Amino acid sequence: AHAIQFKTADALQRTAPAERGLVMMNPPYGERIAPKGQGQRGGHGLGADHEVQGERFEGAADAADFYARLEAAGYAQYEISNVARPGRESRHNLKYWRDEAWRGFGCGAHSTRRGVRWKNLSAIQDYIDSLNRAQSGEASGVTALMTDIRRLTADEQLGDALFTGLRLVEGIDLTAVRARYQVDVWARYGSELQPFVDEGLLVRDAGRLWLTRRGMLLAHEVMSVFV
Repeated sequence: AHAIQFKTADALQRTAPAERGLVMMNPPYGERIAPKGQGQRGGHGLGADHEVQGERFEGAADAADFYARLEAAGYAQYEISNVARPGRESRHNLKYWRDEAWRGFGCGAHSTRRGVRWKNLSAIQDYIDSLNRAQSGEASGVTALMTDIRRLTADEQLGDALFTGLRLVEGIDLTAVRARYQVDVWARYGSELQPFVDEGLLVRDAGRLWLTRRGMLLAHEVMSVFV
């Protein structure tokens, strides 16, 4: 089992030991932090049994009870690892999960736009020098700051959209995905996803696809279909 904490949005970025601490500090939102190496694609730290600072999830019922206590205090879960007060969801993170573009500003900041990902130069002096060259006309604007540029294939973009979109409680809008990528998700992945539907981990209804509470505890199993 792995301990998972809540990261809050207060000025000190303090962590809460469990939902009691989150409610006590009363931030606008809380984000669960998985142990190092467990929170990225391929490992989410969300096995059927896991701890949240001494609170062990033995299954969907325990998880539902945990989040019910948070909801009673005014926090709604809107993503696998995030809760928020109404209207206070992290707009920054929602851009990732909704397959939107974002721009990063400053040293080492990451950006994604039109299937291209990059990060800015990390070293402060290199960043300043590149800005000066761009402003003097010696370099071509923002491209002078870009490094680690990666152009995603159409399949990589689709996989990322599905992988991140399924993290949201609202799930994936299959119609929107089809319009953007010209892919019928169920035609491509349905044979692999149907067992998860049959097991009660995944729901497909009214043009959407989303994880159940139990499915969220086993999200890495479902999402592996898109990797």
